[in-house]
Amino acid sequence: GQYERKDFQDYFRGLPGDAINLLDKSLVMDPDKRISVEEALQHEYMSQYFEPSDEPIAKQPFNIDDNASHD
Repeated sequence: GQYERKDFQDYFRGLPGDAINLLDKSLVMDPDKRISVEEALQHEYMSQYFEPSDEPIAKQPFNIDDNASHD
């Protein structure tokens, strides 16, 4: 069944509002409605870490294979 969405401010009291907002946008089950990586990097909470001129973007999708050999 469906669960009622909880208010993260009730669970994470004391955290900055922008941190709760980013968490709320990141934990959306529907990937079409979830915040993208690019949007998350530009979110107010990440502003101290985000440098637009230093954000590489892959030209094509890639997979990380946890079972790859590391010779």
